[in-house]
Amino acid sequence: DGQWHLTRGLALVDLDRTQEANAAFAMASKFIDDNDVANRLSLAAAQHQLGQHAEAIASLQKVQAIAPNDPEALRLAGIFSATYDHLANQNLDAAADESSILR
Repeated sequence: DGQWHLTRGLALVDLDRTQEANAAFAMASKFIDDNDVANRLSLAAAQHQLGQHAEAIASLQKVQAIAPNDPEALRLAGIFSATYDHLANQNLDAAADESSILR
């Protein structure tokens, strides 16, 4: 059951057992109904918290497909956008620094 795996994953995050939480969220993703907005949003937020960027975006996109105006989905989309833009810029900066070192 997707809800059980999601709840287990959230508990494992609280216990700082990241690897086990990742496995629980992977199972939750398989079993949570695509139309279950609340649990999909919880899963996306948890995946984001653990740095699972691709998974978090995929979970959020499933919500946006069925509930494009959901306030929590819009809020998470803003957070993800800001975070991932920042990470992308950091990676570009690091690549530029590395490139200048190699010259």
